[in-house]
Amino acid sequence: MHQVGGFDTSSQGIIIRLALATLQNIRQNLFFAFIYNVVVILITVDILDTVYGLLHGIMGKQGKPQKGRVVWNHSTHIPGLIAILTQLSEYEGIQTITPAVLGSTKSNMHSLNIKVSVPIRGGFKLIARKGKTFQEVFLLTTLSKEQLEEAIAEALE
Repeated sequence: MHQVGGFDTSSQGIIIRLALATLQNIRQNLFFAFIYNVVVILITVDILDTVYGLLHGIMGKQGKPQKGRVVWNHSTHIPGLIAILTQLSEYEGIQTITPAVLGSTKSNMHSLNIKVSVPIRGGFKLIARKGKTFQEVFLLTTLSKEQLEEAIAEALE
């Protein structure tokens, strides 16, 4: 029997095999925990979506319109734009309003102006302008282009 550093060299093989078996067990547990979590999350999302959908349908039948929301992606906006978008979010049929890219133009517009630009999936892209600055705004809605333009005109008054 040889001893190296206080350990019996004949037991080192057993210790290495035990360590390798432990690592294999840890890897298997992590793999199955990952799979379990993915499956549980997907099932939970499906259940919550079903429950939310049912509640949303019930709330709609009771005549309580769902209020839209304004999503702030960054802190820079055209002055006065957020107040107008918040007013727009109160209109029935407007779901989500997301201010996006800011840019500059050569022409100058003295007051805040919002135009419906192009349709997007589930809504419209708007262009807000004031001074020499423009900002894209994405709006998800069930309103038609004409209804949206009327709502914007009312909000800008």
